[in-house]
Amino acid sequence: MAFDCKVNPIIITEPKQQQQKESTSSPSRYLLAAIIQPESSTLGSGNAKLASALLNNSEWIDLALALYCLDGEHLPIDKRPTIDQALLDKADYLQNLLKMRLGVHVSSSKVPELLHDHWCWHLQYDKSDHMAAVMVFLGHVKTDLSCLTAFDCLLSDHTNFRLVDDEIYEDGVYGYYDKIRHEWRRFGMTAGRKHWMRGMDHYGNARLKSAASRKSSFYMAYPSIAVPEDERPAARQGFFEENLEHRIALGVPIPLDNRESRDMSFKLIELFNFKTQDLENFKTINKDLSPSEQLRRAAHYMGECAYGLCLDRDQNLSSNPGWEQALKYYGA
Repeated sequence: MAFDCKVNPIIITEPKQQQQKESTSSPSRYLLAAIIQPESSTLGSGNAKLASALLNNSEWIDLALALYCLDGEHLPIDKRPTIDQALLDKADYLQNLLKMRLGVHVSSSKVPELLHDHWCWHLQYDKSDHMAAVMVFLGHVKTDLSCLTAFDCLLSDHTNFRLVDDEIYEDGVYGYYDKIRHEWRRFGMTAGRKHWMRGMDHYGNARLKSAASRKSSFYMAYPSIAVPEDERPAARQGFFEENLEHRIALGVPIPLDNRESRDMSFKLIELFNFKTQDLENFKTINKDLSPSEQLRRAAHYMGECAYGLCLDRDQNLSSNPGWEQALKYYGA
């Protein structure tokens, strides 16, 4: 016995080391978390794809970084996440949540029943892997999704999103964040116009000069401070100028000429693996637009919808269905 102890000594593992060893061999928290699975949905093509596969593809990541202006100062190398198993599991988990929430959204009162089977919802479902991979890699979702309920806000702190300013020559997906309540309130998209210019549209509508703006839950919750006190909505939750921050979720450079436009189209097609039928469908969005503009608008609609699905269902102030120009429906 004494000889055995000298040749094969018993090593007592320190408690911290033992805990680490156990945690690495235990199932992922995302495998253990309760989640409504989307398998029963009638949306999508049925082709199984995972967001983790995209994050394991360095060429795909480089393409996403270049497309969304993140290959330089906006997301320097030392700020990029480590692609480990925890991140991969998180991306796949987010993908499932996006699918589940999309099914709930399409069946909600925001989308008329006649539009439930529209091609845009099938595309949104099929590309949930791409959107989940992008959002997780950019740090736009909370650190741990497994402890959230089915309809909590999934988005991370607003400081992970760039502030809009008039010098950023990009369009894409943007969001409004209530800096008093510390909550995201709505997301939108702009195509062919800078984020800042779209923000000026919202500011004008927040002045409540039109009947349409007074029907909007967003503008009624956050009217401009310029609205006379006796005309301010009783349901006001703040002022547009004081309470809200305009932040960029996905920013894409606006092309300056046809060559840049074609190059951007190739990048979008490659990044999202759009098929010929997808490009044909995009033509129905707005027949007056060029194929490049139609493609760009479709990609932004897809991003807007994905970020909107990540909002707390009770805090989302947008009454629009998403994909409005494709659906030819802008909400009740």
